[in-house]
Amino acid sequence: MPKLKLKPTKRQWIWIGSTAGAIALATGGWTWWNSLPPAPDGVPVKVVAFAATDDFANLPPSEKQPYLDAMSADPGKFMEAARNSNLSEDQRRKAMGNFFMARAEAEADKYFAIEPGPEREKYLDQLLNQMEQRRAQWANRAAGEGRGPGNGNNAAPGQGRPRGEGGPGGGGRGGFGSPDRMKNRLEKTPPGTRAKMAEFRKAMRDRREARQRGK
Repeated sequence: MPKLKLKPTKRQWIWIGSTAGAIALATGGWTWWNSLPPAPDGVPVKVVAFAATDDFANLPPSEKQPYLDAMSADPGKFMEAARNSNLSEDQRRKAMGNFFMARAEAEADKYFAIEPGPEREKYLDQLLNQMEQRRAQWANRAAGEGRGPGNGNNAAPGQGRPRGEGGPGGGGRGGFGSPDRMKNRLEKTPPGTRAKMAEFRKAMRDRREARQRGK
């Protein structure tokens, strides 16, 4: 008996094409949706993972600011998310490094937008007070976790407080908010930005020393 050669009908071809198109559209749509940056107030783990990318580092300041605001409002929540995530140690360090660098640039921009004089000094006092508050918060947090007065010596890598910064870090000069890492990041920035940040850091240092002298 000869074999029957069944060919799809025109309607069947239309159905096959429509189904394949729908699958391709759904797959492409999911890929596109999944590639979108998370909302600043979204899932903390996703926000931290995004902060570790060059896409975050290259965002314009206006788009980066909402993420800085969210992470500054509750840094402990984002550090906890980073510790409990599947992110590598390098990703966690890069995320916090990007965050600290972006925050420092935003603070510098605001500083230089203020006319030289008492208002600039007032702004520096505000920043220094915030840094002291963060140091106290992280010292209390570390003490509560049995790591001593915020030195992070007994913490797992990336869980201590960075030297010179009142927030999460790796502790010592190798932490992701440490002066060494900040310096390395600055070396990769445009000369104009480096000069701006150097002047801003000097202004902060001078104002801190003046406060210590009681002026």
